[in-house]
Amino acid sequence: MAMNSPASSAAVCLARAFKVRVFPGQEDAYERYLREAVEPIDAIAHEAGVFAHMVAMCPEDACGDWTHARVFFFTDATQRERFTEAMAQAAARFDGTAAAAERRLALAATLREKVGTSDYRVSG
Repeated sequence: MAMNSPASSAAVCLARAFKVRVFPGQEDAYERYLREAVEPIDAIAHEAGVFAHMVAMCPEDACGDWTHARVFFFTDATQRERFTEAMAQAAARFDGTAAAAERRLALAATLREKVGTSDYRVSG
């Protein structure tokens, strides 16, 4: 899901990529989890100006270390530095309660494992 809005037209200079490996046989459930939980959280965060835009990617050759990546783009270092906290706030708004957050995170743990997070400078 790519996020596009007036904020997306701002020049980006930094990015953060999150890579995961979806467990075998969990691909459809993971796509549903993205649609029903992750994308709404991203929309809340994007509307709040947490990031400029994002892209989701899957490698064409799925035999590498990861099967899915989500790359968030930022207009400056301050926006990227605040990302983790601001995304947690967006997730809390989406979840509504600590119990709901625990259920969402427990579900995610059954669908995928985190492979890595990397920060990048963006040129262009």
